[in-house]
Amino acid sequence: MLKNTNTNYGVITKNFHWLMALVIVINFSIGFIMGDLERGPLRFFLFNLHKSFGILILFFIFLRLFWRFMNVVPDPLQENKLLKVTAKSVHYFFYAAIIILTFSGWAYSSARGASVSFFGLFSLPPLVEKSDANSDVAFSIHSNIGLILVGLFIIHVGASLYHHYIKKDQTLKRMWFKKSE
Repeated sequence: MLKNTNTNYGVITKNFHWLMALVIVINFSIGFIMGDLERGPLRFFLFNLHKSFGILILFFIFLRLFWRFMNVVPDPLQENKLLKVTAKSVHYFFYAAIIILTFSGWAYSSARGASVSFFGLFSLPPLVEKSDANSDVAFSIHSNIGLILVGLFIIHVGASLYHHYIKKDQTLKRMWFKKSE
């Protein structure tokens, strides 16, 4: 089934979820590693790769949001109102953090006078004017939102494991590729 139903996620939603998770984890790892490297070809390569993955993530998030709005969202499995609100809030914070993270990274590159190239295929226009003040603000936002995203990721994975191993419900199975029972 390609589309979501009231009880399960469709294959397109599952692919968006896991592909984005993979690209975000890879890009966060690159971002973490590249900051400690000395200037040189490897650091330059990793910075460009990080920017390219960031633009890919931005593209995916808008496609994913479009798909989400064009689809039903499966009904929550739990009846607890607090858990429902918490789950929904974490998902919305995820979307917001990813969008802010990518735009602040783009703004940081622009403020530093560096281009943002998408895997060498094309470059994006500068988002802000080149300036140290813009650079400092954009970097601060980018790094702090990155930390917030890590926290949201931990909450998300922890909640999935809680549902799977403690509550023993279908929450995690619904987002996996095997049909949930």
